[in-house]
Amino acid sequence: MAQNPLFIMLPFSVDNPSLPVIPLTQIEPLAPGEPAAWDHWIFGAGETTLTGRVNNHVLTPQGSRAWAPNYVTIPMATGNALVSSKTESATVADTLCCVARIPGALPSGSAVIMGSLGDAVSPNTGGGLFASGSALSQNHRGLSGVITNTGLTLAADIWMFLAVARDFSGASKTTRVLLGGSPLVENGGISGAYNNSAGYQAFGDAYLTTATTAHLDLAEAAIYVGAMSGADMALAYARAKERQAARGIAVL
Repeated sequence: MAQNPLFIMLPFSVDNPSLPVIPLTQIEPLAPGEPAAWDHWIFGAGETTLTGRVNNHVLTPQGSRAWAPNYVTIPMATGNALVSSKTESATVADTLCCVARIPGALPSGSAVIMGSLGDAVSPNTGGGLFASGSALSQNHRGLSGVITNTGLTLAADIWMFLAVARDFSGASKTTRVLLGGSPLVENGGISGAYNNSAGYQAFGDAYLTTATTAHLDLAEAAIYVGAMSGADMALAYARAKERQAARGIAVL
C-alpha cells in the first residue's frame, strides 16, 4: 500500500539547485496552524477533521453536511452547524474566525454564520455574525449601542475570512468585526448586560430559527480566548489566506 512521505522543516537552508523542489500545494501541514487558539479546525476529507489541531476539541455535527477534499458544506437553515464545547458567559471575551463561502445564492433572510445567536436553548440570547441578504450583520442580545449592520457586504461564491472579537468583561463593552481585507468595524462604549446563551459557540446555525435554503462552505474555523485587537485579527487573516492558498483556496 502506498505511503505518504513525512517531511520535517529544518531551521536552515541548503543552496543546491540540483535538489528537488516540492510545491506547497502538495504538502499538508501536520502542525497546528493557530497554536494560540482555544482550538483550530481545518476541514476536508471527512469527520476526522472535526477534531481540533491545537487542543483536540471535537466539533459536534448538527443536522446534515457534505464533505469535499478541502471544505465541508452545511445548510444555513436552523439546526445545521458544527458545535463546539465552548460555553460563554455574560462577561465573555473571545474571538471567532472562519474561512467561509456561500455558494450559489445568498440567503434571502437572516442566516447565522457563527456564534451562539438563537432561541432554541434559551429565548432571546446569544450573539454572533449572520448574513442578512448581502449584508454582514452582528447581534449580541441584551446590549445597546451595537450597530447590527456592519456596513460590510457579502458576495456569493467567494471565499471570505470572517472574524468577530468581543470584550464584554467591563461596564463598557467592545466588538470588532473583520471581513477579509475590508476596514475593521469596531463598536466601543457599548452598554447593557449581554444575555449569554446557555448553548455553545458554533459555526453555522445551531439555535436561531430560520428557513433559508442557502448553504455555507467552511474551509477552517478557530476560537480564541480573549478579544483580539484589530491588528491581531489582520494577522490572523493573513495567516489564513496563506494557509488556504496552499490548499488551493483563494481567500478574498
